[in-house]
Amino acid sequence: MKHFDQFVAQLADPSRSAACIPQSVRGGRYGPSIRVPIKSRPWTEEEIALLGTMTDARVARRIGGLSQITVRKKRQELGIPPAMPAHPPWTSEQIAMLGALSDAELAQRTGRSTKAITQKRNKLGIPSAREQGNAGCHNWALEHLVMLGALPDKEVGARIGLSAYTVCIKRRGLRIPCAKPHDGWRYEDIALLGKLPDAEVARRLGKTASVVTHKRRALGIGSTRLRHVWTDEQIAWLGRMPDADIAKRLGLSNTAVYRKRNQLGIPRARHEWTKEEIELLGTMSDAIVAKRIGVCIKLVNNVRRRLGIPSSQARGIKRGSRGFSLRQESA
Repeated sequence: MKHFDQFVAQLADPSRSAACIPQSVRGGRYGPSIRVPIKSRPWTEEEIALLGTMTDARVARRIGGLSQITVRKKRQELGIPPAMPAHPPWTSEQIAMLGALSDAELAQRTGRSTKAITQKRNKLGIPSAREQGNAGCHNWALEHLVMLGALPDKEVGARIGLSAYTVCIKRRGLRIPCAKPHDGWRYEDIALLGKLPDAEVARRLGKTASVVTHKRRALGIGSTRLRHVWTDEQIAWLGRMPDADIAKRLGLSNTAVYRKRNQLGIPRARHEWTKEEIELLGTMSDAIVAKRIGVCIKLVNNVRRRLGIPSSQARGIKRGSRGFSLRQESA
């Protein structure tokens, strides 16, 4: 209440403001406030000895309880120059490469940061490689071009020593779309595509075979699987033998034989049903019977209906059962 009474007295007589309100009280927006003086922390000799030997931020972290600004003010108060990071001196060969190569490529060769290269070049008044028309002087090797679109531009630039902008210009000039950030394919992973089977690549990378196949086709990389060359003798089998028997003999899939037969306009071979195959009808699903015999499901369904044999579901056989046992029907 004492401070509030002093504030009211100030409003009544402004001339008494200096006498009524002490120096420790400041008028705030919503009323008087008390300014608490901050006591300066004493510096020890060991802490002062650290100033200038390392960066202000590092000194603040080592001492603890101080900010970087406080350390900088104390260093400037004592007239101590800031610590400069130790870099090897510039050689005449490195200075000669300024402007001849991009800053990113020169940074990778010299082991310096790109910012340090740019600052040194600007200090010497040397224009950049792009301003001198040397931006396209990089010799793009085949292994560099393969990475375009497969990896982000920033990663490609870091690998070959160019800026992301230069890589982006080259990629756009070749009309290659940018790589998706969530793709997750590394350059080493892409190098396996087309050299190993998709199943083997999927096993090594922990991916599914369909993902590997999709990526390989998107990059236009051919498969390792050799295309089957049909001989005259093998073509003569089409239409005379079931597709399943031909596929088993040649080591191909039923779909491959079916496509070749339809391509040549050869009708399907008529299947000769044996007594053992007819006994399978109705004891299991038509799909399982068709797979065992090597014919289509529709043919099995038509033959079973023509012979008046009920389906396995109608006879009470459990779905998915491959045996011949029937469920006991309740009376």
